[in-house]
Amino acid sequence: LCEISLTIMTEELDKEVLDSIAEIDKLYTVFDGASQEDVAYAKVFWSSLSLQPPIESRLVSADIRQRLKVAKTPNCKCDVQYVRVLHNIVLYSRDDEIQQDAYLKQKEEERQKYMEMVRSQWHMNILMNLINFIKRLLF
Repeated sequence: LCEISLTIMTEELDKEVLDSIAEIDKLYTVFDGASQEDVAYAKVFWSSLSLQPPIESRLVSADIRQRLKVAKTPNCKCDVQYVRVLHNIVLYSRDDEIQQDAYLKQKEEERQKYMEMVRSQWHMNILMNLINFIKRLLF
């Protein structure tokens, strides 16, 4: 039973191989029945007609100096300096926020003191007016 299935599988594989070879033969030009000299000329002709890359890809020279530079490694000194600068910016912005909060808190305290002073002056004015009014009534 194993031998029968093995032979069937090899026959199927042989058919697949033959089919693929037939497909390949269809894709390639075969110079059948031509002289060796004609075959050589035909091969040179067909190889000269190979597809060229689009014009856009040929606008720059193949010179290595025109190629893109290789990316820097992460351990580059420039990257470390860049990270330090960013870190300092973050620290300064945090310091600025803290100073801004302290400044706003100080301004609010000054405003409260001023309002308290205005209230006390207002109360004093009321008391002074009341005293003056009483003095006028009595005298």
